[in-house]
Amino acid sequence: MSKTQTTIEITIGFIVVLSLFFSIISIWVWANRQIANRQPIFNSDSGLGRKAAGQPNRTPGWAGGNKSLVWPVYNVEELTKEEVHF
Repeated sequence: MSKTQTTIEITIGFIVVLSLFFSIISIWVWANRQIANRQPIFNSDSGLGRKAAGQPNRTPGWAGGNKSLVWPVYNVEELTKEEVHF
């Protein structure tokens, strides 16, 4: 190979690796920005956040209907004080 061809290939390879690196960094920055933008809405009491997420049933609305927090349990068993270990 000639010296010029080697220099061009190394330059193209370096540009590709550099663009991949900056692409990964930009995706990471975008994701962090999304989390920062959504967190105040999630923590607010507007009905779309943490309080609504913790309610087992809610009326149809923004989320598209009722939701259950757990899989339906047909044989309900209650724990006694002796069965709970801390």
